[in-house]
Amino acid sequence: MTFRYRFSTLALAIGLATASSITLAQTEVPAVLEGHAILPANSSIAAPDNAPEDLKSAGKYTTRKRVEKPASVMGKSNDRETGISLPISGQPCRATPASRL
Repeated sequence: MTFRYRFSTLALAIGLATASSITLAQTEVPAVLEGHAILPANSSIAAPDNAPEDLKSAGKYTTRKRVEKPASVMGKSNDRETGISLPISGQPCRATPASRL
C-alpha cells in the first residue's frame, strides 16, 4: 500500500464525514418566539442565604486590588465610564436565550 493510496483513502473518509455532518446540520427545528424580556443592564439577583459571604457580591476583582466596598469603582468599557459602579451586591443576571420544544 503506497502513501498516495493511504492519503487518498483518508481524504475520502474525511470528505464523507464532513458531508454527512453538513446534511445533519440542515435539519429544521420548529420554534415559536413567545415573547421578549428586557432587563436593565444593572439587573442582579440576591445570593442565597446559605452562600458564603465572599459570593454575595460580584466584581470585586475588576481592578488590580480586591475591592470590598460596594459601588466604589466606576465600571469602564474601552476606557469610557459605563455608569455602573462595582462591586455590585448580588450576582448579575445573564442574558440567556431560552426555548421550549
